[in-house]
Amino acid sequence: LNFVKYYNHAPASLRRHLIQQLSLNENYHNFVDEVADKNPVVLSQLRNDANTCLRSVKGSFPKLRSIDDDLFQRLSDVFKTENLEIVPVTWDSPCSIVERISSLEAVLPTRSWLDVKRRLGSYRRVNVLVHKKLRQNPLIVIYGILMDHIASSLQSIRDVPHDAIIEDLNDLNTLIFYSISKLQTGLNSIPLGSIIISKVAQSIRQSYPQVDTFSTFSPIPGFQTWFEQNIHDLPSRIVNAQRLVDEDDVLYLSKILDLPWDKQMQFVVDHSDVFSRICAYYLCEEKRNGVPLDAVANFHLKNGSTLWRILPGGNLTLSGKRSFGITVNYR
Repeated sequence: LNFVKYYNHAPASLRRHLIQQLSLNENYHNFVDEVADKNPVVLSQLRNDANTCLRSVKGSFPKLRSIDDDLFQRLSDVFKTENLEIVPVTWDSPCSIVERISSLEAVLPTRSWLDVKRRLGSYRRVNVLVHKKLRQNPLIVIYGILMDHIASSLQSIRDVPHDAIIEDLNDLNTLIFYSISKLQTGLNSIPLGSIIISKVAQSIRQSYPQVDTFSTFSPIPGFQTWFEQNIHDLPSRIVNAQRLVDEDDVLYLSKILDLPWDKQMQFVVDHSDVFSRICAYYLCEEKRNGVPLDAVANFHLKNGSTLWRILPGGNLTLSGKRSFGITVNYR
């Protein structure tokens, strides 16, 4: 089926045109089934393009909506947990896999090939989730690291030796998940994140029985924007019958808005108590449609994790800018 072979490389405009034509074909189910059998990853691209069409067209298009719903259901069937498996990634893995996970890293962008090699070094446990029929097309990647404590900063993760010839695992009882990134489009409604975490945790327990603690080192991508938009309303927020902050605090805290990003992070560290309190409120109380406003918090909390610790100064690099350098551990 030439279509399956070349679809992902076709121009976006051509792919969207095909989706629109597909919506006019009463027998499109047969076409979708054939694509699903040949290459499920192309099926995910089809749905991504259907989403794009729905967002770009004006008016109501029931048939287009029906195709999107059908594609989601088909993807849910194809990407069931039993059809998926984890594959470890090391510096010796195929270059195409290493290059893909590095180029699509969404949490902590890679800086060089030396940085990539360090992330795949000793004590690191990097895994991708693949469909059993398409092991060369990873769906999502998760970065983990074995430590003897729950990481409180990005620097503590980076300080773990990456070039040990022999790993000393005797005292390492903790696995830290510190980055997770999707590698395919069109799968946003498929719970790949929870699937890969569950499978990796199970594998680690089997391989290293002494590891009994699993935690994340997570970003808070929406906190800075929310804080800037709501700082003057914070005194009206009530927690345990008390104001989140006093009126007098707002004028002082607003100084952070005039600082460059690195000085903002230091300002937060210097006033960690009040920013920890505000951040906890944001993560636990600020909701949209009944779910946490912060996407990362929503992902972890809905999957049964608990907010364990807030870490002002946890990530003092540019990648921590969106939360003033604050990170969090979920367990």
